[in-house]
Amino acid sequence: MDGDLHYAAGGIGFLALIVAVFLLARHFRQAGQRAWAMASTATGALFLAANVSGITLGARHQVACNLTLTVGIVVAWAWLSALSAHLHATQAKAHRR
Repeated sequence: MDGDLHYAAGGIGFLALIVAVFLLARHFRQAGQRAWAMASTATGALFLAANVSGITLGARHQVACNLTLTVGIVVAWAWLSALSAHLHATQAKAHRR
């Protein structure tokens, strides 16, 4: 039961992150920041694929499921860290003017 709740809450959180990544990709594309748009799109696609394959693999292939989800999570967190650094640098640059 507790495991089911964990996976349900994680699924909602991961879905929200995937949607946010794709929305930011759209924002960056419209702002002319092509590199960030491409990186965001790739991150969203990879994280979505990792979650879908993790769900598909399920309990029958626990090791493959865990590895797939771990890779997706690491990529998503790396993107989030890079985005945070980018936004921090952008704000610092704007305040210096």
